[in-house]
This record gives sequence, C-alpha cells and structure tokens, in this order.
Amino acid sequence: RDQLTATLPKAAPKEAKVRSLGTWRQGLAIAASVLVLILAYVFWPSAAAEGLYAQYEYIDPGLPVLMSQSDQHAMYDALTYYSEADYATAISKLSALQTQGVNNDTVAYYLGASYLYEAQASAALERLTKLTNEEGPFRARAEWLTILAALQLEDLDQVRKLLPSVLADGTHPFHTQAQQLQAE
Repeated sequence: RDQLTATLPKAAPKEAKVRSLGTWRQGLAIAASVLVLILAYVFWPSAAAEGLYAQYEYIDPGLPVLMSQSDQHAMYDALTYYSEADYATAISKLSALQTQGVNNDTVAYYLGASYLYEAQASAALERLTKLTNEEGPFRARAEWLTILAALQLEDLDQVRKLLPSVLADGTHPFHTQAQQLQAE
C-alpha cells in the first residue's frame, strides 16, 4: 500500500459533470415512455387475447412408435414427427398418406390435431368433426379437440353447440374441463 501511494500521483478526484434535462426534454421523455407502454399494451398478446383456448389447451402426446414391428413405416414416420411436435412435417406426411388412399381414423385424428396445433383451426375442424360422428378410440379426444378448434377460432356459438355431447357423458375424459368451460 505504501509503495502504491508513493508511485501514484496525488491528484484530487475529479467531479463528474452532471447535466440535467431541461423541463421540456423531461416532459418529452415521459410522453415517449407512456407512448411505448400504450403501444406495448395494444400490440403485445395478452392472456385475455389468448382467451379460453390457452386455458383449456390439450396437447395429445401421440402414440408410441415402434417402426420395426410394423409394415406401415410411412404412417409411423409421420407419427414420429407428430410426437416430436414437428406438426408442419406431420401435416405434410399425413396428408400424403391420405392422398395415397390411407384413410383410417388414426391418420385423420393426428392430421386434425396437427392442424389445430399449427393454428389452422378450420382445417382441424374439418378433419376432426368426422371422427366425432363415429365410434372409435379417437372419438372422445376428437370431440374435445373440435371444441378447442372452435375456441381457437373464437366461435363461441360453435363451442356451445359442441359442449353438450361431452357434458352428456359423465365418463368422458374431458367432462370436468367441459363443465368448467361451460361455467365460464
């Protein structure tokens, strides 16, 4: 410490220059801040804008895929992309399967679900509505996803039309969510 004191010059510390904003500049800065906050509020997606869809969203995890034990490699390849949440690729591969004539309920359901998760609710409704009219393993989930698609479209009249089919079945896997949704 003594050596440093001896080597360093003993100059008085300089005071920092402080400039104050003029009153008009200060008012301008406040006005700009308020404008930025208003624009952020208007254009930033809020929880209210996401609405009920975000509150009741259900992401189907997909099927476990064991490609080595099946001769349906193309379908399981598409379902692998679905399981990895690469819905755009899943849509293209599942659509190609439908074009080739593979029209089973598995392809229809996961194609509709992929459209829903890609925010293409109209296309999702078109595919999933067919499954709600048929008995099968995907019926209950398809009914709920059609409700979610209507919520994504913010079509509350359609939601009111679709809810009774889920509410009528006390054993429906989404019965509780449907009751809460109806209450809201």
